[in-house]
Amino acid sequence: MKDKLAVSGGLVTGNHSSPDDTFDKIKRMDANIGLGYQMHSKLVIFGGYRLISIKQNNSQDDERSFTDMTHGVGIGLSGFQPLSQKFLGYGRISVSGLLSTLQSDKTGKDRGTGFSTGLEVGITTQIKQKFVFGLSLKQQSYSIDYNNGDANWKNNYIRVGSSISRYF
Repeated sequence: MKDKLAVSGGLVTGNHSSPDDTFDKIKRMDANIGLGYQMHSKLVIFGGYRLISIKQNNSQDDERSFTDMTHGVGIGLSGFQPLSQKFLGYGRISVSGLLSTLQSDKTGKDRGTGFSTGLEVGITTQIKQKFVFGLSLKQQSYSIDYNNGDANWKNNYIRVGSSISRYF
């Protein structure tokens, strides 16, 4: 990596049932875009924007169904280690400040603030000149406190993610 600046983006989506069968289906989308600067051959500092959308439906009780739109900005640090001529391994830590809007039939519209922390390990490979594809395992924790005090959201999950980066 001789180029110093990179723009990257990632997307994680999924549909699943809730662990306790409270909701019929949970739809989740987590997207991000970031700008990184290579401080050292194996170290990158980055900042970025994140958007998280969660929609949960409960056919038994409409009052428990809700939509949550969360966005925020964050910073992080990535370390790289060559694995072969074609692949780099990496680890990443990040923290984000979050603003959230929760919409439900039971409580109406509510706003909240919080934070997210993340750990990630993965591999990257160059797919075209100045373009890099990454595949990773991400662990993220979220904590959001809503203004009405009725709903405070804490979530911890592990997901497989992918990203594409363009170096300048």
